[in-house]
Amino acid sequence: MANTTVNKQNRFLLITLVVLLAAAAILIAVTGSANKKTEDTPPVDNKTAETSGAVESRNPETEDTIGKLFGKTEQESSAPESEKTAETEKSKPSAAESDEVKEVSAPVTEPLPSFTVPVNGMVSKTHSIDVPVFSCTMNDYRTHTGVDILCEVGTSVVAPADGTIGQVWEEPMMGICLNVIHRGGAVTTFKGLASETLDFITAGTDVVRGQAIAASGSTALIECGDEPHVHMEMTVNGEIVDPAEYIDFEYLSDSFEG
Repeated sequence: MANTTVNKQNRFLLITLVVLLAAAAILIAVTGSANKKTEDTPPVDNKTAETSGAVESRNPETEDTIGKLFGKTEQESSAPESEKTAETEKSKPSAAESDEVKEVSAPVTEPLPSFTVPVNGMVSKTHSIDVPVFSCTMNDYRTHTGVDILCEVGTSVVAPADGTIGQVWEEPMMGICLNVIHRGGAVTTFKGLASETLDFITAGTDVVRGQAIAASGSTALIECGDEPHVHMEMTVNGEIVDPAEYIDFEYLSDSFEG
């Protein structure tokens, strides 16, 4: 009877041990399978996660700043194409406005007047700004920025065209001088005039073509060795020009050839 009881207890313990071992085996198998799945799963790239987060989390303030740098906001970027076209057409100046701008910006150039001979006489020395010519007074060769018109001292000098007396002055070497301002940017200058010219006419006086403005003299020290004459110079828009290009002179050299 005692042996039977002991055998039952041993059998019970054996069955319990087998059950425990089986449970332990199942637990180990499940744990191993879970660990294997974890190892097979690729690790998440931190950069990818950060990038994804950056893409998903848009910063409205940053986008607005970038939009301003490129001259438009998000609302302007998403504006319908028809609205953009309408704004573009609205900003374009009309044909009338364009013509008005052209008229305002276009420079107005006045034509030069018609010039006449200012002194009754022949040209003895021509304009020669590039090639030196002989000076009887200085006994050397030098450039000549005007033309010398032969005439007796006291001969009337007239305005070669309508204009206004610009200045009346005296130079140490060229004596009494006077200039006339004409339209079109032309200025005619006369030198070596009579001293009485200073009392005869003043700056600012309006003159017409052929009106007496001075008298010839012998006040030009640098040309006093030459025959009596009036020295005439001319500029157009500030550039020195040959008066003979605008005035039909008679030349002393032509009389010798004849």
